[in-house]
Amino acid sequence: MKGAKWIAIWPTAMVCLGITACTRTPPCKLEETRLGPVDEQRIDTVISPDGKRIAYVALRDGKLLVVVDGREGPEYDAIDKGTPVFSSDGKRVAYTAQKGGKWLVVVDGQEGAA
Repeated sequence: MKGAKWIAIWPTAMVCLGITACTRTPPCKLEETRLGPVDEQRIDTVISPDGKRIAYVALRDGKLLVVVDGREGPEYDAIDKGTPVFSSDGKRVAYTAQKGGKWLVVVDGQEGAA
């Protein structure tokens, strides 16, 4: 009878050990960085393709502005739908905006010609 108990316990013990070995994950390092306060009236949030950056359009006092990685850009009368957009590597961001009735392109925070 002693051997029969061992045979019944052995598969259960191996399954438990296997499950434990499979559920262990290697340690990883996580870092959190506060980018600043988030406006309550957000429109069109976009995350870069590499997942490292974030941009969104915010409404403040009737004006629109783009916030990229917590840094606020200038205020505009309108910001084109579907923008901002990140480059494929996530390093650059661009959007189209209206100021004083004229449309312009803003790339990395620098306004182009109207």
